[in-house]
Amino acid sequence: DNIQKLSPSFVTIYNESLLAEKLGMTSICGMGYRKALEYLVKDYSVKHHADVADSITKMPLSQCISTYIDNKRLQTLATASTWLGNDETHYIKKHTSYSINDLKTFIKAFTTFIDSELAYEDAFTLISSSK
Repeated sequence: DNIQKLSPSFVTIYNESLLAEKLGMTSICGMGYRKALEYLVKDYSVKHHADVADSITKMPLSQCISTYIDNKRLQTLATASTWLGNDETHYIKKHTSYSINDLKTFIKAFTTFIDSELAYEDAFTLISSSK
């Protein structure tokens, strides 16, 4: 629910990509996963840096990750996901020992970290308002 509230486009695009993969459309689903990731990273960045939302939405994904994602684990997962997603869009793959499954694993881990952080923020708000 937290991810859906934060980035409904991520959820939609990710689910469409998953459906494409299940239908055997493996040559296009990776691009979809990469696009979904971009929405999630930028929506997450905008949530924490709303004052520069316009800049965030226009910048390249890798620059957004390095500039607005402070947590090193999140940076690593997002960067690895971006690289593998980019491999799915280009003629020559750079990371041939990785697959769509690795891309999905990294995106899922990234999403889990964000979901945990959002739950923490909700809990913190609850506790702070009770004092």
